[in-house]
Amino acid sequence: MMSNFQNLVYFKHIILEELENYQKVNDNLKEIYLRNIISRLYYTCMHLCIEKFNIEIDENERTHEQVLNQLPKGIKQKLKSLKSLRVKADYKRATFFFPLSTRGRSGISLSTTEQITQLLEFFENLGV
Repeated sequence: MMSNFQNLVYFKHIILEELENYQKVNDNLKEIYLRNIISRLYYTCMHLCIEKFNIEIDENERTHEQVLNQLPKGIKQKLKSLKSLRVKADYKRATFFFPLSTRGRSGISLSTTEQITQLLEFFENLGV
């Protein structure tokens, strides 16, 4: 069953709006905004991959693994790294502030809101 990213475009709007608000909020709220941004960014990028690579999802299997297994190596690693940050944002109690990074040579590093925007644009422009 194909997803329809048309129904998910509001995520991009929310990400960009929260990135803008992140710059304005006091330091006590920055962590909350950053956690939300990373979580929505991951799901947006994953659904973009589903659309761009025309990935058929078997509802009886784990969606995230199906998507990762069908991506080219470099894109797979970026999405896998972003997933790692999303898991940390959603489930870990440790503080969550810039810089955000994943380990390894092929990991990602996000130190600014501009880099988050660039990562979103990278996934939006897949196959263009």
